[in-house]
Amino acid sequence: MVSMKATVDISENLLNEVRGAAERRGWTVRVMFEESLRAFLDREDMREDRAPFRLAHTVVRGGEAPAMSFAEMLEATGPNRLGE
Repeated sequence: MVSMKATVDISENLLNEVRGAAERRGWTVRVMFEESLRAFLDREDMREDRAPFRLAHTVVRGGEAPAMSFAEMLEATGPNRLGE
């Protein structure tokens, strides 16, 4: 493995949080940075692989609003309510 030294300019507060989190895990600050960067890159890869989210648009015409909570309305529309 080839390694490289780098200088990172971050706030003192954030560095203190990183040090604390690393210590709680028994890691070094270097390992904490590497793992954080890997997690960020993995999350970015997942975003590129997934289709864009599309919100289903429903218009209800008529009199009074239904006597349901938002959660109940989502439940009533079924599992494919988001138009996968």
